Amino acid sequence: MKYFTIKYRNFLFILITFNFSLFTFHCSAQHWVPDTNKKFSLRMIVGGGQGTKLHVYKDTLFLSGSFSWISDIHAFNIARYYNGRWDSLRGGIYGEAFAMQYYNGYLYVGGSFNCVFSRGGPYGTEFYWEQVPHTAGVAKWDGNQWYALDTTDGCGSFCIMDMQLFNNILILGANYWVYGSYGVRGFDGTNWIDIGSLPRVATLGKFNDKLYAGQTDPAFLAEYQGNGIWDFYALNNYYPMSTGCLLTDTINNFLYVGGDFIKAGNPPMSSYKTAMWDGFQWHSMGGYFSNCPLKFKIYRGYLHAATNFDTLLNGEGINCIGRWDWDTFRWYPLGSGLKGGYNGSYACDLEVFHDTLFVTGSFSLAGGDSAIGLARWYAPPDTNCAFLRPMIHTLALQDTFYLSQGHAQVQFFNNNSYAQSWYWDFGDGGTSYTKDPIHTYTDTGTYNVRVSVTHKMIDDTTRTCTKIATKTIVVLHNNEIDTYTEESLNFKIYPNPTTGDFIVECTLPIDKIGLIKAFNSYGSFLEEFQLESGCNHLVIPSSQWITHIILCGLYIDGKQILVEKVVKN
Repeated sequence: MKYFTIKYRNFLFILITFNFSLFTFHCSAQHWVPDTNKKFSLRMIVGGGQGTKLHVYKDTLFLSGSFSWISDIHAFNIARYYNGRWDSLRGGIYGEAFAMQYYNGYLYVGGSFNCVFSRGGPYGTEFYWEQVPHTAGVAKWDGNQWYALDTTDGCGSFCIMDMQLFNNILILGANYWVYGSYGVRGFDGTNWIDIGSLPRVATLGKFNDKLYAGQTDPAFLAEYQGNGIWDFYALNNYYPMSTGCLLTDTINNFLYVGGDFIKAGNPPMSSYKTAMWDGFQWHSMGGYFSNCPLKFKIYRGYLHAATNFDTLLNGEGINCIGRWDWDTFRWYPLGSGLKGGYNGSYACDLEVFHDTLFVTGSFSLAGGDSAIGLARWYAPPDTNCAFLRPMIHTLALQDTFYLSQGHAQVQFFNNNSYAQSWYWDFGDGGTSYTKDPIHTYTDTGTYNVRVSVTHKMIDDTTRTCTKIATKTIVVLHNNEIDTYTEESLNFKIYPNPTTGDFIVECTLPIDKIGLIKAFNSYGSFLEEFQLESGCNHLVIPSSQWITHIILCGLYIDGKQILVEKVVKN
């Protein structure tokens, strides 16, 4: 009997421990959050609704789409979620929103709608509700009432596709005519700002203090140069880049691009529908996607994509939503994904709210549970430092440098602007604690450069994580280059500082090929200028560049000779 009792107690102890472990795993593991009471369910008069746009401002989640109710709240195509409950925005909008942006005390809403309503009447009489005049395609909401942006001009009912804040101006990306311009327009809250014109705009983004606009048809990814000028070849692409969505990873300074392309970069490399630009070069994201992703979002340190297809090109299922992992170089599904849309299944938009990834689109199931038009995915906090991906770059991506007068200066760049600290080991005994150091090598050799980047954790800022990036550079001796000095080349830059353009003077030896290459403070290429044998006097058009620091490099026969910093006030 004693033997039985001991075994029974041991068995009981094991059983309790095992059940407790299961409970812990269930609560912390990633999963779709069940909508048991249909609190997040979108409904029409007949059947389910669908969503098109999500936007978070402080502690409020805004949602637009095609629906008449959300939960048990009557809301006409737009609603807000605050303090645990849904509310309508007065009478709502007669159509769908594709873009939202909070700016100077107002929520700006743009999309495909004929008007907004100041208040609603009995359901089914929308045409007799009180319309706010001049609100076709775009309107603003102050928390209580709707307003028009302009009463003298128009923006067709199918108008605004995206919005972006840039230099304290609200940029509107449009399908066609928008308040006095085509494709794109700025607004400061009172006046319209001319920023040139574009054929059509599907998406807007900001990267390295510059504004970008993209479209799939006609295909382009354009960078704003100021003064109404757009550059369609700014990011070193061989082909015009068909662009449907943009997202900047601010921690790693990556620009993610989704579009209808299969190649990126120059020379072009294979990258199906998604690619990443790190400010210096393009990175392939493989041959997985068959269609352009509809939206990107970073959640728990990983890139997530909303899509309109079920299967990747490698045959793996994704069901309208996936997570990218750079370490394994592949997309992963979120559980069993999204299914059962009334007009076909797709995810339209993603937003992070209360530590949860909200997804909207056309579907009725998320992970096998009911989720009509709006679903929630929960993943535990990132404890593996997945969000941090440090890199080391040099100007023009060089890895070979030459001693001149016994030294070679190398400008290094790291991509983590908001890190807590940097520790550089240059491989020759030298160290630095700045983000983008310049180091002088005094001997030839191969040097393994390392930077240790320490960053606060995203989900727990009381903790930090550290990752290391490495790069190998080579320093050589060249008798000819060793004779090059600022004095022997008569190299001068003036004025410095400058309030506009500046002058470069240089005497290039006979039969030599020379270039002046200009880079911004991030190390990104701006423009290059040819030098001729003999005396050169170049006007560098820095007044056209949106940057306060220009790194001006002299290259002879493809080799970096020197770099000077120019300050633009």
